[in-house]
Amino acid sequence: MLPLLAVTCQKNAPVGPAWVKVLDMRFNGSFADSTGRHAPYSYGAVISSAQSVEGGSSMYANQDGRVFTDNYGGDHGDFDFTGRDFRVVCRIRPISIGNDYVWCKTSGGNLGVNLKLGMAGTDPVVYLWPMVTDVGAIVPDLLTGKWTKVEVTRIGSTWSLLIDDVVVSSAVSDAAHWLGSWEGGTGFRAFLIAGAANSDRYSGWIDQFEIYTN
Repeated sequence: MLPLLAVTCQKNAPVGPAWVKVLDMRFNGSFADSTGRHAPYSYGAVISSAQSVEGGSSMYANQDGRVFTDNYGGDHGDFDFTGRDFRVVCRIRPISIGNDYVWCKTSGGNLGVNLKLGMAGTDPVVYLWPMVTDVGAIVPDLLTGKWTKVEVTRIGSTWSLLIDDVVVSSAVSDAAHWLGSWEGGTGFRAFLIAGAANSDRYSGWIDQFEIYTN
């Protein structure tokens, strides 16, 4: 893993292509995708009015739920990222941090790249896994009862992690590491929100979940 960076730096955000929004979940009373492209399915997560970014409701899970972007075990070509740049943007308000998946990209039934929360000593960390060179950052105030915007962007072979619109960590991946292994292929190509496997699931609220491709 790269040396983790505390969120005190100011870097220029990566210049991206003309993005197309392929998923937009606002959790305003339902798990619907406002783009109309997907039919999300909740597997234990609930809609909660206890917290939200703009007032209303958000998604809540307490290590006991996930949301599939396309039904249960669904598949959709929007998430075949082979040869395409992409962005995944969401707002999170965790209530605890262990070794938790915020989201996971899958391919062919296998675990692919995912955004996780963890701890570096006593400091909360947000990071991508698994990378040849991990991209991560210490976020000291992640548990102070506020919403945090977390964005992952891949443009070409450069991966960037943004916290509240600031690039806090980036790296160029080994070109051979991901070839055909998770970006596309046949079979299961869904996104899972708030979990991946049967453990290490997210605990807290998630709002304004968006995915863009070029």
